[in-house]
Amino acid sequence: MAQGISRMVRGDSAPALSNIFRSGIFVAISMLPLVAAFNVHAQRCPLNETKVQPSTDYDTNRNAGAIILHKKTDLEWQRCSVGQRWEANTCTGQAQRLSWDDAQAFARSDASNGGRWRVPTIGEFMGIVESGCVSPPVNGNIFPNTQADYYWTVASQAGRVTHAWYVQFTEGNVSTNAKSFTYFVRLVRER
Repeated sequence: MAQGISRMVRGDSAPALSNIFRSGIFVAISMLPLVAAFNVHAQRCPLNETKVQPSTDYDTNRNAGAIILHKKTDLEWQRCSVGQRWEANTCTGQAQRLSWDDAQAFARSDASNGGRWRVPTIGEFMGIVESGCVSPPVNGNIFPNTQADYYWTVASQAGRVTHAWYVQFTEGNVSTNAKSFTYFVRLVRER
């Protein structure tokens, strides 16, 4: 095959192309424009799967839709990630990455919509994870334009004060990393 490709580079493409077609490389190369055309971070949810977090579990009639109440947990969530804003029934703007310490400070200082906001616990985040979806694993009608990336939790890692827990919002997994890393933030409060 290497000889076929070198012939193609020299200009004798017929033998090289036949080798490429037979080897399957042509299929892989020809698919590249299709892969590039799709947003690889677009949320995917099976159409026929029952939602774990259906839209009916949420009250969206708070502060013109910017805040939702999760009826199962009685927690209020900001629908948009920190840095985004609620406009025209969706989250617009660029979500902001913050270090763990900056995320905690921002939550304490956020006086919007009555204040009392904080960074959620692991359990609270897992309470909104839509296990039937990936990239991100949340109900996209309730939390539109959620980043398919890491989100800080309030929890420090036991025995390692320089590390904290985060939720991976590509599949809903949890792990720890240094608090100096910058991840996305979503805020919650008790009703």
